[in-house]
Amino acid sequence: MIGVLWALGLWLAAPVMRLRAAAAPYGYADRLRDAIVIGIALPLVLGALNVLWPLTLAIALLALIAAARLAPAPPANEPIPIVSVATLAFLAWPALTRPPLDGDTVWYHLPNAASWVHAHGIWITNTHYWWYPPASELFASGLYALGGGAAVGIGGLAAMALLAARIVTGLFGGVIGSVLMAIITDLFEIKLRGR
Repeated sequence: MIGVLWALGLWLAAPVMRLRAAAAPYGYADRLRDAIVIGIALPLVLGALNVLWPLTLAIALLALIAAARLAPAPPANEPIPIVSVATLAFLAWPALTRPPLDGDTVWYHLPNAASWVHAHGIWITNTHYWWYPPASELFASGLYALGGGAAVGIGGLAAMALLAARIVTGLFGGVIGSVLMAIITDLFEIKLRGR
């Protein structure tokens, strides 16, 4: 439950990333991206300072939510993608209701996140594969610190939601459409193409 509150807090704090560009359109995919960035940045900064505690995470998130609420809200020009959110929740439900069991997660993602939370910082090298860019582990460490191991499944939901939001809003929609057209065109002989 606390992991869900953490994710909701990230969503509420996300507009703080757009305080300077309040006149620019700010869609749901942009807000979700900003929430994920905050979910990575908070554990990174607090972990670099060796104060990666649940209380410091909560205080920092509450400060960002307050800053986002005091500033004027950027305009949202998109309707709420209710069908996409419902589909995403349906597809992600199994991953959210069971512990993470896949190899990558158990082998190095969760051990890195858990070791950072237990050490209250990111300056430790006693786990496997600690030397690569740790964005997903930092996001998971925030979830792990506040909600425990059961909350880490929300991390995969965030990435899946961002992909779905980008497809719905059209950023990747045009790319996917053009790739599909290229594949369909490639199915025909060269002399039949373009007719």
